[in-house]
Amino acid sequence: MSGLLQSRRMRSSGARIPSAFALLAIGACGGGGGGGTDLPASYTVFVQSTDPVVSTGHVDLFGSTTCDACPPSETAFGGCPVLRGPFDSSIEVLWHNVTTGESGNAFHSISGQCGCLFSYCTVTYAHRFLASVPLAIGKNEVEILALGPQYEPGSSTVAITRVPRTPTGVVAVSEHNAITLSWAPVAEAESYELLWSLSPDLDAATTPRIVGVTSPYLHAGLPDDVTHYFAVVARANGYASARSDVVWATTGWRAEDLPATAATWTPAAIAIALDSLDRVHVHVSRLEFTDPWYAQHNEYLTDASGTWTSTPIAGVQQGDASIAVDAQGTVHLGYVGGGMVHASVSSFGAWTLETVDAFASCRSSLALDTFGRAHAVYAADFYDTAWHGELRAASNATGAWVVRTLDAADLGCGYPGVAPRIAVDASGTVHIAYVGVHPGYGLQYAASSGGAWTRSTVTPDFVRGMALAVDAQGTPHVVYSDAGAQLRHARLEPAGEWTIEPIDTVQAVAPSIAVDGSGNLHACYAAAAHELRYATNASGAWRVALVDGEGYGLEDRTTALALDSQGRVHVATFGAHGPRYATNR
Repeated sequence: MSGLLQSRRMRSSGARIPSAFALLAIGACGGGGGGGTDLPASYTVFVQSTDPVVSTGHVDLFGSTTCDACPPSETAFGGCPVLRGPFDSSIEVLWHNVTTGESGNAFHSISGQCGCLFSYCTVTYAHRFLASVPLAIGKNEVEILALGPQYEPGSSTVAITRVPRTPTGVVAVSEHNAITLSWAPVAEAESYELLWSLSPDLDAATTPRIVGVTSPYLHAGLPDDVTHYFAVVARANGYASARSDVVWATTGWRAEDLPATAATWTPAAIAIALDSLDRVHVHVSRLEFTDPWYAQHNEYLTDASGTWTSTPIAGVQQGDASIAVDAQGTVHLGYVGGGMVHASVSSFGAWTLETVDAFASCRSSLALDTFGRAHAVYAADFYDTAWHGELRAASNATGAWVVRTLDAADLGCGYPGVAPRIAVDASGTVHIAYVGVHPGYGLQYAASSGGAWTRSTVTPDFVRGMALAVDAQGTPHVVYSDAGAQLRHARLEPAGEWTIEPIDTVQAVAPSIAVDGSGNLHACYAAAAHELRYATNASGAWRVALVDGEGYGLEDRTTALALDSQGRVHVATFGAHGPRYATNR
Protein backbone atom coordinates (compact mmCIF):
# COMPACT_ATOMS: atom_id res chain seq x y z
CA MET A 1 0.00 0.00 0.00
CA SER A 2 2.74 2.44 0.96
CA GLY A 3 4.67 1.81 -2.27
CA LEU A 4 1.50 2.07 -4.28
CA LEU A 5 0.64 5.45 -2.84
CA GLN A 6 4.13 6.78 -3.37
CA SER A 7 4.10 5.65 -6.96
CA ARG A 8 0.90 7.52 -7.73
CA ARG A 9 0.95 11.20 -8.66
CA MET A 10 -1.20 12.91 -6.04
CA ARG A 11 -3.48 15.62 -7.31
CA SER A 12 -4.69 18.11 -4.78
CA SER A 13 -6.01 21.65 -4.82
CA GLY A 14 -4.16 22.33 -1.56
CA ALA A 15 -7.29 23.99 -0.12
CA ARG A 16 -8.79 22.93 3.23
CA ILE A 17 -12.34 23.46 4.38
CA PRO A 18 -12.08 23.37 8.19
CA SER A 19 -15.79 23.12 8.89
CA ALA A 20 -16.18 20.06 6.68
CA PHE A 21 -12.65 18.82 7.37
CA ALA A 22 -12.26 18.01 3.66
CA LEU A 23 -9.52 18.12 1.11
CA LEU A 24 -10.34 17.79 -2.56
CA ALA A 25 -8.22 16.29 -5.30
CA ILE A 26 -9.47 17.51 -8.65
CA GLY A 27 -8.76 16.62 -12.22
CA ALA A 28 -10.34 16.90 -15.63
CA CYS A 29 -12.65 14.04 -16.52
CA GLY A 30 -13.14 12.60 -19.96
CA GLY A 31 -16.44 12.32 -21.74
CA GLY A 32 -19.16 9.99 -20.60
CA GLY A 33 -18.67 6.38 -21.47
CA GLY A 34 -14.93 6.72 -21.65
CA GLY A 35 -13.96 8.90 -24.56
CA GLY A 36 -14.48 11.96 -26.68
CA THR A 37 -11.61 14.09 -25.38
CA ASP A 38 -7.83 14.18 -25.20
CA LEU A 39 -7.84 15.65 -21.66
CA PRO A 40 -6.57 13.32 -18.93
CA ALA A 41 -9.29 12.04 -16.64
CA SER A 42 -9.11 11.33 -12.91
CA TYR A 43 -11.44 10.39 -10.12
CA THR A 44 -12.37 13.14 -7.68
CA VAL A 45 -12.15 12.08 -4.03
CA PHE A 46 -14.07 13.84 -1.28
CA VAL A 47 -13.14 12.95 2.32
CA GLN A 48 -14.70 14.32 5.49
CA SER A 49 -14.49 13.73 9.23
CA THR A 50 -16.67 15.17 11.98
CA ASP A 51 -13.83 16.83 13.88
CA PRO A 52 -10.17 17.61 13.09
CA VAL A 53 -9.23 17.02 16.76
CA VAL A 54 -10.29 13.73 18.37
CA SER A 55 -9.46 11.75 21.49
CA THR A 56 -10.39 8.31 20.19
CA GLY A 57 -7.96 5.63 19.02
CA HIS A 58 -9.77 5.29 15.68
CA VAL A 59 -11.59 7.73 13.46
CA ASP A 60 -14.14 7.05 10.73
CA LEU A 61 -13.54 8.92 7.47
CA PHE A 62 -16.51 9.27 5.16
CA GLY A 63 -16.33 10.18 1.51
CA SER A 64 -17.28 9.59 -2.09
CA THR A 65 -15.47 9.10 -5.37
CA THR A 66 -16.98 10.59 -8.50
CA CYS A 67 -16.08 11.67 -12.02
CA ASP A 68 -18.00 13.74 -14.52
CA ALA A 69 -20.19 11.28 -16.37
CA CYS A 70 -18.34 8.30 -14.94
CA PRO A 71 -19.37 5.18 -16.87
CA PRO A 72 -21.67 3.48 -17.17
CA SER A 73 -23.86 6.58 -16.99
CA GLU A 74 -26.81 6.39 -19.32
CA THR A 75 -28.96 9.01 -20.97
CA ALA A 76 -32.50 8.68 -22.14
CA PHE A 77 -35.09 10.90 -23.72
CA GLY A 78 -38.37 11.45 -21.92
CA GLY A 79 -37.73 9.42 -18.79
CA CYS A 80 -35.21 7.78 -16.51
CA PRO A 81 -33.66 4.53 -17.72
CA VAL A 82 -33.56 1.47 -15.56
CA LEU A 83 -30.78 1.67 -12.98
CA ARG A 84 -28.29 -1.16 -13.38
CA GLY A 85 -25.23 -2.12 -11.44
CA PRO A 86 -22.03 -0.55 -12.81
CA PHE A 87 -20.09 -3.79 -12.83
CA ASP A 88 -17.58 -2.49 -15.36
CA SER A 89 -16.68 0.61 -13.32
CA SER A 90 -15.79 -0.82 -9.92
CA ILE A 91 -13.00 1.01 -8.11
CA GLU A 92 -10.76 0.30 -5.15
CA VAL A 93 -10.52 2.76 -2.25
CA LEU A 94 -7.35 2.58 -0.15
CA TRP A 95 -6.16 4.52 2.91
CA HIS A 96 -2.71 5.07 4.35
CA ASN A 97 -1.77 6.80 7.63
CA VAL A 98 1.52 8.42 6.67
CA THR A 99 2.29 9.17 10.35
CA THR A 100 2.03 5.58 11.61
CA GLY A 101 2.66 3.69 8.35
CA GLU A 102 -0.58 1.72 8.73
CA SER A 103 -2.65 1.03 5.61
CA GLY A 104 -5.88 -0.65 4.69
CA ASN A 105 -8.88 -0.86 2.40
CA ALA A 106 -11.97 1.24 2.79
CA PHE A 107 -15.40 -0.26 2.59
CA HIS A 108 -17.27 1.23 -0.36
CA SER A 109 -20.63 0.86 -2.03
CA ILE A 110 -22.05 2.03 -5.36
CA SER A 111 -25.24 4.00 -5.77
CA GLY A 112 -27.02 5.44 -8.79
CA GLN A 113 -29.10 8.58 -9.07
CA CYS A 114 -31.19 9.75 -11.99
CA GLY A 115 -31.56 13.44 -12.77
CA CYS A 116 -33.50 15.08 -15.56
CA LEU A 117 -33.15 18.38 -17.38
CA PHE A 118 -36.23 19.01 -19.42
CA SER A 119 -36.72 15.74 -21.30
CA TYR A 120 -33.14 14.49 -21.04
CA CYS A 121 -32.37 12.25 -18.10
CA THR A 122 -29.01 11.00 -16.90
CA VAL A 123 -28.09 8.28 -14.43
CA THR A 124 -24.89 8.98 -12.50
CA TYR A 125 -23.21 6.40 -10.32
CA ALA A 126 -21.10 7.29 -7.27
CA HIS A 127 -18.84 5.25 -5.02
CA ARG A 128 -19.29 6.07 -1.33
CA PHE A 129 -16.75 4.78 1.17
CA LEU A 130 -16.07 4.47 4.89
CA ALA A 131 -12.57 4.09 6.32
CA SER A 132 -11.87 3.30 9.98
CA VAL A 133 -8.33 4.55 10.56
CA PRO A 134 -6.27 3.93 13.74
CA LEU A 135 -4.54 7.06 15.05
CA ALA A 136 -1.44 7.85 17.03
CA ILE A 137 -1.29 10.56 19.68
CA GLY A 138 -0.44 13.80 17.85
CA LYS A 139 -0.92 14.85 14.23
CA ASN A 140 -1.90 12.14 11.74
CA GLU A 141 -1.74 12.56 7.96
CA VAL A 142 -4.12 10.17 6.23
CA GLU A 143 -4.17 9.65 2.44
CA ILE A 144 -7.18 8.28 0.58
CA LEU A 145 -6.62 6.85 -2.92
CA ALA A 146 -9.26 5.83 -5.47
CA LEU A 147 -8.14 3.45 -8.24
CA GLY A 148 -10.40 2.70 -11.22
CA PRO A 149 -10.20 0.82 -14.53
CA GLN A 150 -10.25 3.82 -16.87
CA TYR A 151 -9.01 7.03 -15.23
CA GLU A 152 -6.04 8.23 -13.29
CA PRO A 153 -6.16 7.76 -9.53
CA GLY A 154 -7.87 10.39 -7.42
CA SER A 155 -6.63 11.21 -3.96
CA SER A 156 -7.21 13.34 -0.91
CA THR A 157 -5.23 13.95 2.26
CA VAL A 158 -6.70 14.82 5.65
CA ALA A 159 -4.93 15.91 8.82
CA ILE A 160 -6.31 14.63 12.12
CA THR A 161 -4.88 15.45 15.53
CA ARG A 162 -5.43 12.92 18.28
CA VAL A 163 -5.18 14.09 21.88
CA PRO A 164 -5.42 11.97 25.06
CA ARG A 165 -8.85 11.10 26.32
CA THR A 166 -10.45 13.50 28.78
CA PRO A 167 -10.02 12.41 32.43
CA THR A 168 -13.22 11.20 34.10
CA GLY A 169 -14.35 10.36 37.60
CA VAL A 170 -12.75 13.45 39.14
CA VAL A 171 -13.62 13.76 42.84
CA ALA A 172 -12.66 16.54 45.27
CA VAL A 173 -12.69 15.76 49.00
CA SER A 174 -11.95 18.55 51.44
CA GLU A 175 -10.32 18.57 54.84
CA HIS A 176 -8.80 21.29 56.98
CA ASN A 177 -6.44 23.46 54.90
CA ALA A 178 -6.37 20.92 52.06
CA ILE A 179 -8.35 19.23 49.29
CA THR A 180 -7.62 15.78 47.85
CA LEU A 181 -8.26 15.23 44.14
CA SER A 182 -8.61 11.81 42.53
CA TRP A 183 -9.56 10.62 39.04
CA ALA A 184 -9.66 7.51 36.85
CA PRO A 185 -6.47 6.70 34.89
CA VAL A 186 -6.37 7.62 31.20
CA ALA A 187 -4.89 5.09 28.79
CA GLU A 188 -1.67 6.34 27.09
CA ALA A 189 -1.47 9.37 29.40
CA GLU A 190 2.11 10.19 30.31
CA SER A 191 1.31 12.85 32.91
CA TYR A 192 -1.53 14.94 34.34
CA GLU A 193 -2.04 18.60 35.12
CA LEU A 194 -4.39 20.08 37.70
CA LEU A 195 -6.24 23.29 36.87
CA TRP A 196 -7.50 25.20 39.91
CA SER A 197 -9.17 28.51 40.63
CA LEU A 198 -11.48 30.35 42.99
CA SER A 199 -13.89 30.76 40.06
CA PRO A 200 -15.83 27.96 38.31
CA ASP A 201 -14.76 29.35 34.91
CA LEU A 202 -11.66 27.21 34.34
CA ASP A 203 -10.32 28.25 30.95
CA ALA A 204 -7.71 25.64 29.99
CA ALA A 205 -5.61 28.33 28.30
CA THR A 206 -5.43 30.83 31.17
CA THR A 207 -6.19 29.02 34.44
CA PRO A 208 -3.22 28.34 36.77
CA ARG A 209 -2.17 24.72 36.79
CA ILE A 210 0.00 22.28 38.70
CA VAL A 211 1.95 19.99 36.37
CA GLY A 212 3.10 16.43 36.95
CA VAL A 213 0.38 15.48 39.44
CA THR A 214 -0.79 11.92 40.08
CA SER A 215 -4.03 10.55 41.51
CA PRO A 216 -4.72 10.97 44.38
CA TYR A 217 -3.22 14.43 44.77
CA LEU A 218 -3.28 16.40 48.03
CA HIS A 219 -3.56 20.13 47.40
CA ALA A 220 -2.37 21.46 50.76
CA GLY A 221 -1.76 24.89 52.23
CA LEU A 222 -5.23 26.25 51.42
CA PRO A 223 -7.17 28.53 53.78
CA ASP A 224 -10.29 27.02 55.35
CA ASP A 225 -13.83 28.00 54.35
CA VAL A 226 -12.77 28.88 50.79
CA THR A 227 -14.35 27.14 47.80
CA HIS A 228 -11.86 25.94 45.18
CA TYR A 229 -12.67 24.67 41.68
CA PHE A 230 -10.63 21.99 39.89
CA ALA A 231 -10.27 20.20 36.57
CA VAL A 232 -7.75 17.63 35.33
CA VAL A 233 -5.92 17.51 31.98
CA ALA A 234 -4.06 14.46 30.63
CA ARG A 235 -0.91 14.86 28.53
CA ALA A 236 0.87 12.49 26.12
CA ASN A 237 3.48 13.05 23.41
CA GLY A 238 3.30 16.79 24.01
CA TYR A 239 -0.47 16.97 23.48
CA ALA A 240 -3.09 17.84 26.11
CA SER A 241 -6.58 16.45 26.47
CA ALA A 242 -9.66 18.57 26.93
CA ARG A 243 -10.13 19.47 30.57
CA SER A 244 -12.33 17.27 32.72
CA ASP A 245 -15.62 18.33 34.24
CA VAL A 246 -15.15 21.01 36.88
CA VAL A 247 -15.48 19.83 40.49
CA TRP A 248 -15.32 21.89 43.66
CA ALA A 249 -14.76 21.56 47.37
CA THR A 250 -14.67 23.96 50.29
CA THR A 251 -11.70 23.55 52.58
CA GLY A 252 -12.52 22.63 56.14
CA TRP A 253 -15.79 20.88 55.23
CA ARG A 254 -16.60 17.20 54.80
CA ALA A 255 -19.90 15.57 53.87
CA GLU A 256 -21.26 12.03 54.10
CA ASP A 257 -24.45 10.04 53.71
CA LEU A 258 -26.27 9.00 56.89
CA PRO A 259 -27.23 5.32 57.31
CA ALA A 260 -30.99 5.81 57.34
CA THR A 261 -33.32 2.85 56.89
CA ALA A 262 -33.31 1.73 53.27
CA ALA A 263 -36.73 2.41 51.78
CA THR A 264 -38.48 3.98 48.85
CA TRP A 265 -38.86 7.38 50.39
CA THR A 266 -39.34 11.08 49.74
CA PRO A 267 -37.66 13.62 52.01
CA ALA A 268 -39.95 15.56 54.34
CA ALA A 269 -37.99 17.27 57.11
CA ILE A 270 -34.76 16.98 59.07
CA ALA A 271 -33.42 18.42 62.36
CA ILE A 272 -30.07 18.33 64.14
CA ALA A 273 -28.81 18.96 67.70
CA LEU A 274 -25.63 18.40 69.71
CA ASP A 275 -25.29 17.33 73.32
CA SER A 276 -22.83 18.67 75.91
CA LEU A 277 -20.16 16.26 74.65
CA ASP A 278 -20.59 17.51 71.06
CA ARG A 279 -22.15 14.25 69.91
CA VAL A 280 -24.51 14.66 66.96
CA HIS A 281 -28.22 13.77 67.02
CA VAL A 282 -30.44 13.88 63.92
CA HIS A 283 -34.21 13.53 63.52
CA VAL A 284 -35.36 12.52 60.03
CA SER A 285 -38.91 12.67 58.73
CA ARG A 286 -39.58 10.85 55.47
CA LEU A 287 -42.51 9.83 53.30
CA GLU A 288 -42.60 6.20 52.19
CA PHE A 289 -44.89 5.10 49.40
CA THR A 290 -47.42 2.45 50.45
CA ASP A 291 -50.01 1.97 47.75
CA PRO A 292 -52.20 3.93 47.41
CA TRP A 293 -50.89 6.51 49.90
CA TYR A 294 -47.72 7.75 51.51
CA ALA A 295 -46.90 6.58 55.03
CA GLN A 296 -44.86 9.03 57.08
CA HIS A 297 -42.08 7.89 59.38
CA ASN A 298 -39.64 9.25 61.94
CA GLU A 299 -36.08 8.09 62.36
CA TYR A 300 -33.42 9.02 64.91
CA LEU A 301 -29.70 8.89 64.07
CA THR A 302 -26.70 9.59 66.28
CA ASP A 303 -22.92 9.19 66.32
CA ALA A 304 -22.83 9.04 70.14
CA SER A 305 -21.25 5.55 70.04
CA GLY A 306 -18.52 6.65 67.66
CA THR A 307 -20.33 5.37 64.57
CA TRP A 308 -23.71 6.32 63.17
CA THR A 309 -26.69 4.29 64.40
CA SER A 310 -30.31 4.55 63.31
CA THR A 311 -33.51 3.91 65.28
CA PRO A 312 -37.09 4.14 63.95
CA ILE A 313 -39.53 6.12 66.08
CA ALA A 314 -43.16 5.03 66.46
CA GLY A 315 -45.91 7.25 65.19
CA VAL A 316 -47.15 8.48 61.84
CA GLN A 317 -46.59 12.18 61.33
CA GLN A 318 -47.12 14.94 58.82
CA GLY A 319 -43.65 15.60 57.52
CA ASP A 320 -42.01 17.77 60.19
CA ALA A 321 -39.11 17.13 62.55
CA SER A 322 -37.64 18.81 65.65
CA ILE A 323 -34.87 17.69 68.00
CA ALA A 324 -33.22 19.09 71.12
CA VAL A 325 -30.94 17.68 73.84
CA ASP A 326 -31.06 18.82 77.47
CA ALA A 327 -28.18 19.16 79.93
CA GLN A 328 -28.68 15.60 81.18
CA GLY A 329 -28.32 14.17 77.68
CA THR A 330 -32.00 13.39 77.20
CA VAL A 331 -33.03 13.64 73.56
CA HIS A 332 -36.38 15.30 72.79
CA LEU A 333 -38.24 14.99 69.50
CA GLY A 334 -41.28 16.87 68.31
CA TYR A 335 -43.59 16.00 65.42
CA VAL A 336 -47.24 15.70 64.42
CA GLY A 337 -48.84 12.26 64.32
CA GLY A 338 -52.43 12.00 65.48
CA GLY A 339 -51.76 15.27 67.30
CA MET A 340 -48.65 17.07 68.44
CA VAL A 341 -46.25 14.42 69.81
CA HIS A 342 -43.40 14.95 72.23
CA ALA A 343 -40.96 12.04 72.35
CA SER A 344 -38.03 11.83 74.74
CA VAL A 345 -35.38 9.27 75.63
CA SER A 346 -32.53 9.32 78.11
CA SER A 347 -29.14 7.91 77.19
CA PHE A 348 -30.04 4.69 79.05
CA GLY A 349 -33.79 4.47 78.53
CA ALA A 350 -36.49 3.78 75.98
CA TRP A 351 -38.52 6.30 74.07
CA THR A 352 -41.42 7.91 75.90
CA LEU A 353 -44.20 9.37 73.75
CA GLU A 354 -46.87 11.81 74.90
CA THR A 355 -49.52 13.77 73.06
CA VAL A 356 -49.27 17.53 73.48
CA ASP A 357 -52.44 18.47 71.61
CA ALA A 358 -54.76 16.05 69.85
CA PHE A 359 -55.90 18.79 67.45
CA ALA A 360 -52.42 19.41 66.04
CA SER A 361 -52.49 18.85 62.29
CA CYS A 362 -49.15 19.97 60.79
CA ARG A 363 -46.07 22.19 60.87
CA SER A 364 -44.75 21.74 64.39
CA SER A 365 -41.51 22.94 66.00
CA LEU A 366 -40.06 22.16 69.45
CA ALA A 367 -37.38 23.78 71.64
CA LEU A 368 -36.08 23.47 75.21
CA ASP A 369 -35.44 26.18 77.78
CA THR A 370 -32.41 26.26 80.08
CA PHE A 371 -34.22 23.96 82.54
CA GLY A 372 -34.87 21.31 79.87
CA ARG A 373 -38.61 22.07 79.69
CA ALA A 374 -40.22 21.69 76.28
CA HIS A 375 -42.01 24.39 74.27
CA ALA A 376 -43.78 23.80 70.97
CA VAL A 377 -45.61 25.67 68.23
CA TYR A 378 -47.83 24.04 65.59
CA ALA A 379 -50.92 24.39 63.41
CA ALA A 380 -54.15 22.89 64.79
CA ASP A 381 -57.53 22.03 63.32
CA PHE A 382 -60.65 21.88 65.48
CA TYR A 383 -64.40 21.78 64.98
CA ASP A 384 -67.07 23.84 66.71
CA THR A 385 -69.72 24.75 64.17
CA ALA A 386 -67.23 24.27 61.33
CA TRP A 387 -63.61 23.29 60.83
CA HIS A 388 -61.06 25.95 61.77
CA GLY A 389 -57.30 26.17 61.75
CA GLU A 390 -55.13 28.24 64.06
CA LEU A 391 -51.57 28.60 65.30
CA ARG A 392 -51.03 27.26 68.81
CA ALA A 393 -48.17 27.30 71.33
CA ALA A 394 -47.70 24.76 74.10
CA SER A 395 -45.35 24.25 77.03
CA ASN A 396 -44.80 21.71 79.81
CA ALA A 397 -42.94 24.25 82.00
CA THR A 398 -45.54 23.78 84.78
CA GLY A 399 -45.24 20.00 84.70
CA ALA A 400 -48.24 19.49 82.43
CA TRP A 401 -48.81 20.67 78.89
CA VAL A 402 -50.53 24.05 78.65
CA VAL A 403 -51.85 25.05 75.23
CA ARG A 404 -52.52 28.62 74.07
CA THR A 405 -53.85 30.05 70.83
CA LEU A 406 -51.27 32.32 69.29
CA ASP A 407 -53.09 33.27 66.07
CA ALA A 408 -56.70 32.42 65.32
CA ALA A 409 -56.33 32.96 61.57
CA ASP A 410 -56.85 29.85 59.49
CA LEU A 411 -53.24 29.34 58.39
CA GLY A 412 -53.84 25.93 56.87
CA CYS A 413 -51.21 23.32 55.95
CA GLY A 414 -50.92 23.98 52.24
CA TYR A 415 -48.61 26.12 50.14
CA PRO A 416 -46.30 27.74 50.98
CA GLY A 417 -46.20 25.23 53.85
CA VAL A 418 -43.59 27.05 55.90
CA ALA A 419 -43.30 25.52 59.37
CA PRO A 420 -43.37 27.91 62.37
CA ARG A 421 -40.15 28.18 64.36
CA ILE A 422 -39.63 28.46 68.10
CA ALA A 423 -36.65 29.39 70.31
CA VAL A 424 -36.25 30.08 74.03
CA ASP A 425 -33.60 32.48 75.32
CA ALA A 426 -31.63 32.32 78.58
CA SER A 427 -34.26 34.40 80.41
CA GLY A 428 -37.04 31.98 79.47
CA THR A 429 -38.66 34.23 76.88
CA VAL A 430 -40.29 32.22 74.11
CA HIS A 431 -39.77 33.54 70.58
CA ILE A 432 -41.87 32.36 67.64
CA ALA A 433 -41.74 33.20 63.93
CA TYR A 434 -44.40 32.07 61.48
CA VAL A 435 -45.81 32.82 58.06
CA GLY A 436 -49.28 34.34 58.05
CA VAL A 437 -52.06 34.08 55.54
CA HIS A 438 -50.97 35.31 52.10
CA PRO A 439 -51.39 37.87 50.67
CA GLY A 440 -50.73 40.67 53.11
CA TYR A 441 -49.84 38.71 56.23
CA GLY A 442 -46.16 38.13 55.52
CA LEU A 443 -43.66 36.92 58.12
CA GLN A 444 -44.83 37.36 61.72
CA TYR A 445 -43.02 37.37 65.06
CA ALA A 446 -44.38 36.84 68.58
CA ALA A 447 -42.70 36.65 71.99
CA SER A 448 -43.83 35.85 75.53
CA SER A 449 -42.03 35.67 78.88
CA GLY A 450 -44.93 33.85 80.55
CA GLY A 451 -47.61 36.48 80.15
CA ALA A 452 -49.11 38.21 77.15
CA TRP A 453 -47.71 37.86 73.69
CA THR A 454 -46.06 40.79 71.95
CA ARG A 455 -46.20 40.79 68.18
CA SER A 456 -44.70 42.47 65.14
CA THR A 457 -44.41 41.97 61.40
CA VAL A 458 -40.94 41.09 60.14
CA THR A 459 -41.95 41.67 56.52
CA PRO A 460 -45.39 41.92 54.88
CA ASP A 461 -44.06 40.26 51.74
CA PHE A 462 -44.44 36.66 50.63
CA VAL A 463 -41.93 34.29 52.29
CA ARG A 464 -40.91 30.88 50.94
CA GLY A 465 -38.92 29.62 53.93
CA MET A 466 -37.47 30.91 57.17
CA ALA A 467 -35.54 30.04 60.34
CA LEU A 468 -35.30 31.65 63.80
CA ALA A 469 -32.49 31.98 66.37
CA VAL A 470 -31.92 34.12 69.47
CA ASP A 471 -28.54 35.47 70.60
CA ALA A 472 -27.17 35.69 74.14
CA GLN A 473 -28.75 39.12 74.63
CA GLY A 474 -32.19 37.79 73.76
CA THR A 475 -32.29 39.48 70.34
CA PRO A 476 -34.20 37.44 67.74
CA HIS A 477 -32.77 36.89 64.27
CA VAL A 478 -34.72 35.54 61.30
CA VAL A 479 -33.24 34.32 58.05
CA TYR A 480 -35.80 33.95 55.29
CA SER A 481 -36.20 33.37 51.57
CA ASP A 482 -38.32 36.10 49.97
CA ALA A 483 -40.70 35.93 47.01
CA GLY A 484 -37.77 35.91 44.58
CA ALA A 485 -35.96 33.22 46.62
CA GLN A 486 -33.32 35.75 47.71
CA LEU A 487 -31.91 35.02 51.15
CA ARG A 488 -32.25 37.80 53.74
CA HIS A 489 -31.47 38.38 57.43
CA ALA A 490 -33.83 40.28 59.73
CA ARG A 491 -32.90 41.51 63.22
CA LEU A 492 -35.21 43.02 65.85
CA GLU A 493 -33.73 46.29 67.09
CA PRO A 494 -34.26 47.59 70.67
CA ALA A 495 -36.68 50.21 69.34
CA GLY A 496 -38.94 47.41 68.10
CA GLU A 497 -38.22 47.76 64.38
CA TRP A 498 -36.82 45.06 62.12
CA THR A 499 -33.72 45.79 60.05
CA ILE A 500 -33.27 43.62 56.96
CA GLU A 501 -30.14 42.93 54.91
CA PRO A 502 -29.34 40.59 51.98
CA ILE A 503 -27.21 37.48 52.49
CA ASP A 504 -27.02 35.79 49.09
CA THR A 505 -28.46 36.71 45.69
CA VAL A 506 -28.78 33.18 44.28
CA GLN A 507 -32.06 31.31 44.49
CA ALA A 508 -32.16 29.90 48.01
CA VAL A 509 -34.74 28.06 50.11
CA ALA A 510 -34.98 26.03 53.32
CA PRO A 511 -32.67 28.13 55.49
CA SER A 512 -31.51 27.14 58.97
CA ILE A 513 -29.66 29.36 61.46
CA ALA A 514 -27.71 29.37 64.71
CA VAL A 515 -25.90 32.01 66.77
CA ASP A 516 -22.52 31.38 68.38
CA GLY A 517 -21.33 32.65 71.77
CA SER A 518 -19.89 35.81 70.18
CA GLY A 519 -23.19 36.72 68.55
CA ASN A 520 -22.10 35.71 65.05
CA LEU A 521 -24.73 34.19 62.81
CA HIS A 522 -24.30 30.96 60.87
CA ALA A 523 -26.80 29.89 58.21
CA CYS A 524 -27.20 26.99 55.84
CA TYR A 525 -29.61 26.80 52.92
CA ALA A 526 -30.33 25.01 49.68
CA ALA A 527 -29.32 26.88 46.54
CA ALA A 528 -29.62 26.39 42.82
CA ALA A 529 -27.69 23.58 41.07
CA HIS A 530 -28.31 21.23 44.02
CA GLU A 531 -25.90 23.13 46.25
CA LEU A 532 -25.83 23.27 50.01
CA ARG A 533 -24.44 26.68 51.00
CA TYR A 534 -23.16 28.11 54.25
CA ALA A 535 -23.06 31.81 55.15
CA THR A 536 -21.73 33.64 58.19
CA ASN A 537 -21.25 37.25 59.24
CA ALA A 538 -18.41 36.40 61.66
CA SER A 539 -16.03 38.65 59.70
CA GLY A 540 -18.43 41.61 59.85
CA ALA A 541 -19.92 41.08 56.39
CA TRP A 542 -21.74 38.06 55.06
CA ARG A 543 -19.41 35.50 53.52
CA VAL A 544 -20.71 32.51 51.53
CA ALA A 545 -19.11 29.11 50.96
CA LEU A 546 -20.29 25.97 49.17
CA VAL A 547 -20.60 22.94 51.44
CA ASP A 548 -22.02 20.10 49.38
CA GLY A 549 -23.11 19.60 45.78
CA GLU A 550 -25.18 16.45 46.15
CA GLY A 551 -28.86 16.92 46.78
CA TYR A 552 -32.39 17.47 45.62
CA GLY A 553 -33.80 20.41 43.74
CA LEU A 554 -34.80 23.60 45.47
CA GLU A 555 -38.37 22.68 46.34
CA ASP A 556 -37.40 19.30 47.83
CA ARG A 557 -34.57 20.42 50.08
CA THR A 558 -34.56 21.08 53.81
CA THR A 559 -31.63 21.97 56.02
CA ALA A 560 -30.85 22.00 59.73
CA LEU A 561 -27.84 23.61 61.42
CA ALA A 562 -26.35 23.40 64.91
CA LEU A 563 -23.13 24.60 66.56
CA ASP A 564 -20.98 22.62 68.96
CA SER A 565 -19.20 23.92 72.05
CA GLN A 566 -16.26 25.11 69.90
CA GLY A 567 -18.49 27.02 67.48
CA ARG A 568 -18.01 24.49 64.69
CA VAL A 569 -20.87 23.95 62.28
CA HIS A 570 -22.90 20.76 61.83
CA VAL A 571 -25.52 20.49 59.09
CA ALA A 572 -28.13 17.87 58.21
CA THR A 573 -29.90 17.85 54.88
CA PHE A 574 -31.18 15.48 52.19
CA GLY A 575 -28.85 14.29 49.44
CA ALA A 576 -29.51 12.22 46.36
CA HIS A 577 -29.55 8.96 48.36
CA GLY A 578 -31.11 10.02 51.66
CA PRO A 579 -30.18 12.03 54.74
CA ARG A 580 -26.77 13.65 54.56
CA TYR A 581 -24.46 15.24 57.12
CA ALA A 582 -21.79 17.93 56.66
CA THR A 583 -19.46 19.59 59.13
CA ASN A 584 -16.37 21.77 59.37
CA ARG A 585 -15.27 20.01 62.57
